Amino acid sequence: MSDGQSPKPVVIDNVKPSPEQLRKAYELALKLWELAPWDMPMGENQLLVIKRANGRKSVLSVMGEYGEHRAVAIYPRVSSYCLISAIDPYDNLSLQDAFFSIRQTQVAFVKAANLLNGERAAIKASGVKFPRGVNPSLLSYIPGYDSERMGANELAEAMDAIQVFLDFFKTHSAEDINLIDQEGDLVSVWYEAPDGTWTFGEEEFSPNPDTIINVSADLLDKVAKLPVNKKFRLEIGALPIPCGKSDSGHHLMGRLMIAVDGETQYALGTDILVPPEGREFDWARAVEFVLKVIVNCGCKPGTLGVLGRLLEGTLYGLCSMELNGTMLIPDSECDAVRDVYEFSMRRLGF
Repeated sequence: MSDGQSPKPVVIDNVKPSPEQLRKAYELALKLWELAPWDMPMGENQLLVIKRANGRKSVLSVMGEYGEHRAVAIYPRVSSYCLISAIDPYDNLSLQDAFFSIRQTQVAFVKAANLLNGERAAIKASGVKFPRGVNPSLLSYIPGYDSERMGANELAEAMDAIQVFLDFFKTHSAEDINLIDQEGDLVSVWYEAPDGTWTFGEEEFSPNPDTIINVSADLLDKVAKLPVNKKFRLEIGALPIPCGKSDSGHHLMGRLMIAVDGETQYALGTDILVPPEGREFDWARAVEFVLKVIVNCGCKPGTLGVLGRLLEGTLYGLCSMELNGTMLIPDSECDAVRDVYEFSMRRLGF
């Protein structure tokens, strides 16, 4: 756990799309609405990877098979999608954690009240006529930040991927796209050749993200020496919380860290961790929060429940080494953490 790297830089696209670029984007959005891939049905665990001749790759999934938030999401890699693929679609806290942790863009269709600031005017100015009640939203998700409208460069890449996605369905159907449920499944790939022709194929993938962190060696040693209390169940939450605006004008999203004794419901510690400007969230700080709580308790827990998939993933290796003897509970409900989180958010006015 002590070998790693600093949080990755965050690139924010602040270039405003031109009116002409937005008009073309909304025209493509209308074609996407008319295609209605969520009605084919194309399930949320079907991925289409698009590989361009110039080496650029886009990973697309369709949202909306449950009738809410119809969208096509575009990811930089398959592992980004896999961070949210196993989450219960009705588990809002876990979904929020994932969406504020990964890079993606979306062409989504939302309720009018959920359009971002300025989108309603942009749609009207484009001259593109959508059916009544159909509201396209061009969303950008950047780790550590709230969702924003796409910048010009993001929009160009997203619309390129959407055009190729639409072209794919001129000769194929959703039945041609594989279901992705576990490591080793084959992901469907649409390849572009140098001469501009396209072929369809498959590739094996690994869904594991490359989360590497730096943690204090002294802190790890202290935890490793502690005894295990089999009756102690520790619940940990790493949940998104607004932390003001960055210098770029984007809304920062930090993590509200919560540690609760799962048996007594007693809060053992809380902290708000804010990502550094221009960097993704530093998960090492979240892991150190967990380790410090354990040191303060004087023992390692027999079981460890975690609410938040990225933190859960980083703690797997920890449980096999410094937390040897502690059993990590995957996909834990963490009811005690949820109660403390909801109480804290109410007190903070959210």
